[in-house]
Amino acid sequence: MDIASKKLELLDWLMHVNDAKLLAKIESLKQRTVTPDMQQPIFGRLKGKIILAPDFDEPLEDFKEYSE
Repeated sequence: MDIASKKLELLDWLMHVNDAKLLAKIESLKQRTVTPDMQQPIFGRLKGKIILAPDFDEPLEDFKEYSE
């Protein structure tokens, strides 16, 4: 059985499901499913979303005694 026919079979089955708890479980599975664009890393995906403070590389006062 190929994947397309399996999907059609599942969709047909879902159309006849009347159990709210089962549908809620199926919905939670749908939300946890990895989408194809999540499988491969995409460089630059978070560009502009992570901002470091200008003094990020400066020594911390708490460790001043260890760096002397």
